[in-house]
Formats: sequence, C-alpha cells, structure tokens
Amino acid sequence: MSSFPFRPLYTQTGSIPSPEEEGSLEHYALLMTIAFTVVVYALEATLDFRQRGAYQGSDFPRELEDTVRRLDEEAAKDAKEAKEKEGDEQKGEATSEEKEELDKKDDSKKDGEGDDEEDDKTKSRVDHHKPLLPQLQTKFQSAQSYGQDKINFSIFSNVYHLLEALAFLLVGFSPYMWDKSVEYGTAFFGWDEETDEIKVTLIFLLLTTLVSTVMGLPFEVVSSDEAIPERR
Repeated sequence: MSSFPFRPLYTQTGSIPSPEEEGSLEHYALLMTIAFTVVVYALEATLDFRQRGAYQGSDFPRELEDTVRRLDEEAAKDAKEAKEKEGDEQKGEATSEEKEELDKKDDSKKDGEGDDEEDDKTKSRVDHHKPLLPQLQTKFQSAQSYGQDKINFSIFSNVYHLLEALAFLLVGFSPYMWDKSVEYGTAFFGWDEETDEIKVTLIFLLLTTLVSTVMGLPFEVVSSDEAIPERR
C-alpha cells in the first residue's frame, strides 16, 4: 500500500498534502475513486457475462415451439378445408369457359400482388403462407448470433473505457485540463480563475467533451447496426 501512488502524476499547485495530512481521508481519495470505479465495472461485467451466457444457448424455447407447431397444424387444416370447399363449388357451378376466365383472373391477380408480397417479405422476413416454426427457428439462431456479437463488443468496449478512466485518474487528466482551461481563458479572453469561474468552466467542459468524443468515436462507429450487421 505504501508504494501505491496516492496522488496523480499531474497535480495542481498547493494540492500536494503535507506530511501531517498523509493519514487523512484526502490522502486516499485517488485510491478510493479507483476502487469505486472498479467495483461499478465488476457489477456491470457480471450482468454482461450472464447475458452472454443466455445468448450462447442454441435451443429453441420448448413451450414456444409447441405453441407455434399447434398454430401451424391448425392453419394447414383450415387451408386444406378451404381448398376442398372451393374445389367443390367450382365443380358444381362453373363451366369450362368460366374456369378459364377464373384462371386468367387469378394469374393477373398473382402478377399484381407479386411486388407487394416481396415488400412484405422484406419488412417482416416471415412468409405467412409457409409454416411459421421453421422460419422462427432460423430467425432465432440469427438473433442469438447477432446478440452474442453485440454483447462481446460491449464487454470489450467496457474494458477499454475502464482502462481509460483509470489512466485518466492516474495521470491527473482533470486537473491538467482545468489548468489548461484557465490558461486559455486568460490568454484569449482575459478571464480570471476566481472572478470568471463559470466562463472557465465552459472552456473546461468544451475541452473534455472534445477529448471524450474523439476517444469514443471509433466505438460509436463500430457499434452501429451497419458495422455489426445482423446475421440472416
């Protein structure tokens, strides 16, 4: 414990504790901040790893499978009865010429509805004229793979941000950026740290926001839906 750097590499003038203050609470502020940061990360990482374990499962939910299978059986039965009923009506009422007319109308109707069906398939990705269970099982595997990719990237991103936060604490990033803000405010606007504290704070927020945006931009780009496409 005695070898641990209880103050960052960069410190502001007058912030170095005297030998009498080395046993005070302020002396361990950096250590307690690092400990709190690591504990928060550990809790979040526990949830992420549990979620990744759920995504690694490849078995389709049994209850959902039984329910969808019953729906498919009922739909197939209804379609068969409707087709038989339609065939009986056409045999009893329609002549050969009327049948040809009906066939032509059906063909033109199918051609007109072709584009609409393609649009519907693109939107829903589920063909309602086919059994639902095989389609849902395929989509389930795709969703599991996609979710696993997302959670793995999230774990990597969280580790990076933890290391970044620890590095900023150890090097004294915030005190350094504050002193730079005071320096820029005095050099360009003639602001004083004591009388223009709010204005200097705005410069500080601007600088820290720029740094955090630049550091986090690669992760924002990679985490987009275009960069991690859904497996279909």
